[in-house]
Amino acid sequence: MSRRTKMSLGIDIGGNRVTLALVAREREGLRLLRAVSGPISNEASQTSGAADVAGLSLAIRKLRKQGRIPRMKAAMGVSLRPVVLQMLDMPRQMPSNVGEFVENELRQYVTLSGRKIACDFCAAGSGRDSRGRLLSVAGDREAIRRLVSACSAAGLTVEAVEPSVLAHARALYKRENASGRAGRVLVVEINASQLSVCLLRNRVLDLVRTRNIPTEAAQNADAWLAEEVQTMMRHYDTESSEGAAGWELHVVVRDGAPVTRGVGEFLRSRTGVPTGVADETCGSADSSAQKVTSPSAEVSAALGLAMRQLDPDGNAWKVNLLPREVMQRRSFVRHVLTAANVAALIFLTMLLLPQIVTRAADRIREDLDHQKMTEKLYATPTLGAQSHRLDRQIAQTERQLRGMRKALQVPSRNWPHVLNAIADSAPAGVCITRLWSQDSQRLSVKGLALSCGAVQDFVQSLGQRDSFRSVSLGSMERQQDARSLVQYEMDCLMVPAQ
Repeated sequence: MSRRTKMSLGIDIGGNRVTLALVAREREGLRLLRAVSGPISNEASQTSGAADVAGLSLAIRKLRKQGRIPRMKAAMGVSLRPVVLQMLDMPRQMPSNVGEFVENELRQYVTLSGRKIACDFCAAGSGRDSRGRLLSVAGDREAIRRLVSACSAAGLTVEAVEPSVLAHARALYKRENASGRAGRVLVVEINASQLSVCLLRNRVLDLVRTRNIPTEAAQNADAWLAEEVQTMMRHYDTESSEGAAGWELHVVVRDGAPVTRGVGEFLRSRTGVPTGVADETCGSADSSAQKVTSPSAEVSAALGLAMRQLDPDGNAWKVNLLPREVMQRRSFVRHVLTAANVAALIFLTMLLLPQIVTRAADRIREDLDHQKMTEKLYATPTLGAQSHRLDRQIAQTERQLRGMRKALQVPSRNWPHVLNAIADSAPAGVCITRLWSQDSQRLSVKGLALSCGAVQDFVQSLGQRDSFRSVSLGSMERQQDARSLVQYEMDCLMVPAQ
């Protein structure tokens, strides 16, 4: 594979099944390298429909091994309840905080009532009016966080989360774009409890909708689904003279959906439009080396998710439900690792610097002795002046060396014991970025923490160590560039050395 090739992974998670698709961007275009799909064990499914972290992680790990997929970043699609999609018209009076406006609108849905939600939005074009429109999505934040944790435990780092129906629409959008076809493409995804719909009108996302499946609809789900599709088609046919000839219908049947195997033919007979059905309950997918313009139906959602990462400029609807605390935690870990590396480099430099200075002084002294032995310095005024200058440099270097040794090697202070006491007292969520002592009695500690309570625990725990007479909090404030990080400074008075 050439050096210019870039790969991306899509993970599509349903109620009882997970699919992985690995896509590469080559000079000829996007290519599906490998795709694998498999069930999640019954023991790994909870009554809420959200996969258990351990069971889902095990299923993903097996699929990674089967598809020879390395550890990498990925985009994840979810088809679990509750997920809400809605197209919002911007009010004529533009709100000061658009994100707060969108979140308040989405919280009105009964299915999200009483839950902590993760939501996002992006601009969406429309051919029906000139007013600005927003594609908005929301889901259960805790359920999404569990799914992200399962992927992380399986060696995959999720960077984006979106509803699977949007990924299906993206894959169809790219296929229609490649073939040059236009018109109205209706993408319908149905699972055990929810119906999700996307409408592409002239390759523009014009409608998104989610609806819970009524209990009475389970008795005749094919007819209920046909009625829902016909209602949407009739609404849009009133605005166009194309009639049914301009429509194309794609149905995605997820595990647990109450429809029958003949739902595709039933919808075709009721609506009169070409209908394609992707039924993931028919078996596992295992494919490779395909052009993305003709993917297998079972992997279209995972394919659309991978395409999201490879073609950011061409993605007209990019939303991300990855919880904010997950992104903040990753940023904090990177910050801690960077600070630890810098601190280790500083300590290493302090240990090696005296040896470097000593060796430099020895080399100067050896050079001077060699010159005194081989040349008659008393007879050459120029060489005599050089000898005095070198003597002064040696004296200055030795004074600096004595000062460094005095600062670093205090005979009466057990510094390893002091540093171990500080490290053992630091609680989780606290990192140390700087240690400073001007003498052997006082020590200043600076660092970062996730919360003020963690800093207080650090102060209290360190004050109980036998190496310190007292520990006090000098300052504590939140950083402006990272709302969740607290910067602190502690003043420590050490027990006098014996």
